[in-house]
Amino acid sequence: MTSRRFGRFRFELPARELFLDGAPVALQRRTGELLELLVERAPALVPRDEIFARLWPAGFVEDGNLFQHVYTLRRALAADPAVRVETVRGRGYRLAFTAAAPALPATVAPPAPHRRVAWFAPQRRFAARAAALAVALTLLAGAVPAPTGSERSAQRRSALAEPAATAYRLGIYAFQRRTPAGFVKARDYFRRTIALAPDAPDGYAGLALLTATNASVGDGDQSITYARAEATARHALALGESATAHAVLGFVALRRDAAPERALAELARALAIDPDDATAHEWSGVALLYAGRLADATVAFREAVRLDPSSSTNLYWLGVAELYAGRFADARWTLEQSRSLDGRPFERLEALVAEQTSAELAGDRTAAARILERARNEGVDACFMRSARVRLGVAVAGERRALDAPCAPSRYDVLASAVTLAGLARGSDALHAVREALRTDPWSTRFGLLYDPRLRAIAGATPRGPDPIPNAGTRRR
Repeated sequence: MTSRRFGRFRFELPARELFLDGAPVALQRRTGELLELLVERAPALVPRDEIFARLWPAGFVEDGNLFQHVYTLRRALAADPAVRVETVRGRGYRLAFTAAAPALPATVAPPAPHRRVAWFAPQRRFAARAAALAVALTLLAGAVPAPTGSERSAQRRSALAEPAATAYRLGIYAFQRRTPAGFVKARDYFRRTIALAPDAPDGYAGLALLTATNASVGDGDQSITYARAEATARHALALGESATAHAVLGFVALRRDAAPERALAELARALAIDPDDATAHEWSGVALLYAGRLADATVAFREAVRLDPSSSTNLYWLGVAELYAGRFADARWTLEQSRSLDGRPFERLEALVAEQTSAELAGDRTAAARILERARNEGVDACFMRSARVRLGVAVAGERRALDAPCAPSRYDVLASAVTLAGLARGSDALHAVREALRTDPWSTRFGLLYDPRLRAIAGATPRGPDPIPNAGTRRR
């Protein structure tokens, strides 16, 4: 048996068995095949087309399948930060090592005793936690009865007939990519669904999903866009039951009306219809986060990632939850995975800002300063830059004084100046900045006041109630 070593790992071929410090690391079959290919070519880049041809020789497979195995492999290798799977955007992947973890030449070793690992056990335990959370959400919905297994099967049997079903599935897949091109494709697929099945709710629910998401990132007049999303979702429900339509109503209740309990009730209805709706789990997590229920929110985000690990948004929110929970190393890793996917540019920048915050709160000023420079190169605004530089002690001349000058609220961190002023013991100035942030972007400011330890000293002096979200036009998730 051939053994390849890199960092703390040993990879046995042809069995494709991975060991960390001698302990087995479970891999799914295709994840092992992916690692084998990357190990063979390391540290060279392996093009995506070559990966597809090697792992799926029978024919076409969607990008999401590859993303899922890359994500799973990164989780398996996360124990050794000197070993990583790097993404070269639009080209492929490579297995990379730091100088401290060189790839050693292949050696021949006697076969290690085989030890079967039940890789599915953690997923089962997590699924049980997610199921318990779904039950709790159902109870919160106000006695919305959870369907039995047979009822759920009947609901799924009532789904669209082909080819409308294919158009709808492709629309959902394109939407989950969260890219401008993906949204255009999703709209076309949903319109195609309506043309093929005008009396079914699915195509209308898909359009409502797109419309609500566009409203949340400030595309167009938010009040009009949210109203259109709600009307389209209700039209879908008038035609039949739809998990997606209920999820949209929950999202609108949260983002437009700042009503987390009503949002959770609608999202519970969505998950009762389709427990595998990744978007409903994601939005449930956001609602729980808004309600101050961090642990429950984390469970919901993990379930969303499990169902769709190729969604940059699912990974972003999980990273934010890990950041708020003080798991800074996990947060930075998850946010980096979010950035490796092809989401919208401003979403990738938001993930980078959250990654910088993780490094800063962990006390790693060197990493925080390095990430800050990447954020500057990718377009973060001057308000955020000068505030962060003051906090990190790397401010250039005049930046500390510049905190007294008017500073337009940052698109990526409206609390940047408030956090810095609080750290400088300028409590009244920090409180004024927080109140301005609440006026401009109450959505993000609420998260900061609930979870950012740097604002605890002034959080009690600011309003934290769920005030309605104004049509500020800010591009937020």
